[in-house]
Amino acid sequence: MMSSQQNNGMGDNFSSNAFGNPNNQDFFQPQMNTQIQMQSVRPQMDPAGVPPPPQQQQQQQPQQSQHTTWWGTCMSCCDIQTYKRYFDVDTSDISSRIAGALMYFYVPDKFRNDILGMAPKEGVMGKGPDLYGPFWITMTLIFSVAVSSNAELYFHSKVGNGFHYDISHLLNAFTLVTVFGWGLPSLLWLLMKCLGLEGVGMVELICLYGYSLTPFLIATLLCMLPWEFLIWVGLLLATVMSGMLILRNLAGLLLQSDSTTQRAGSLLLFIFGCHFLFFLVLKFTFY
Repeated sequence: MMSSQQNNGMGDNFSSNAFGNPNNQDFFQPQMNTQIQMQSVRPQMDPAGVPPPPQQQQQQQPQQSQHTTWWGTCMSCCDIQTYKRYFDVDTSDISSRIAGALMYFYVPDKFRNDILGMAPKEGVMGKGPDLYGPFWITMTLIFSVAVSSNAELYFHSKVGNGFHYDISHLLNAFTLVTVFGWGLPSLLWLLMKCLGLEGVGMVELICLYGYSLTPFLIATLLCMLPWEFLIWVGLLLATVMSGMLILRNLAGLLLQSDSTTQRAGSLLLFIFGCHFLFFLVLKFTFY
């Protein structure tokens, strides 16, 4: 009898402690921990607006609470881990992206969705945009413009007058290519934010503009030949291929985000105008 009374007393105490007191933190704490853990597994968006690939989402889970505020987002821009995945590419990735920029520049959204892997295939996202390729393409084009422009001066110089290498071509090429390949896409991203046109991140724009410079690498080699007509044709074809790669991969996204198509149309005309201006500056400054 005493044991049964003790057991009933223990059951009453358990019921009153666990269910009778709704403020009991020991009972509700596991549910709270479960909710926190469920929230922490959500993938983190980077400052450029591009979601991370699946293989890196688990690495970013412990840092979720650090970037929930605007100050955490600003500090993540200065963190090298934020940009680490944009350099996680190998030689085959860079080669396929360079070849895709030359072969599929006229196909709508082909380079962005299939080559960069922005569109999921069978539920799996690709590696996405990178900064490794655009960086080296930009640096290579700078030296290619400087060398080919001085070679063009050499072939057009008169015999007996001598030839002097113009170092200013290297500095001018660095300014022009850097502003076009990195500064212009950053400006476009700001304009899209101001105009309310969403869907394209800053890193993706820099990546598109970086690979769009690939045709100019071939054109600058042709510019070393002492034929003015060939220089005009080479630079013009490179400008058309580069411009079509940008417009074909951005026009659909911009027009879908703009119901009236007026803001998107103006921005596309601005992109075309910048390419034509880059062609003129490149021709009359260096060749």
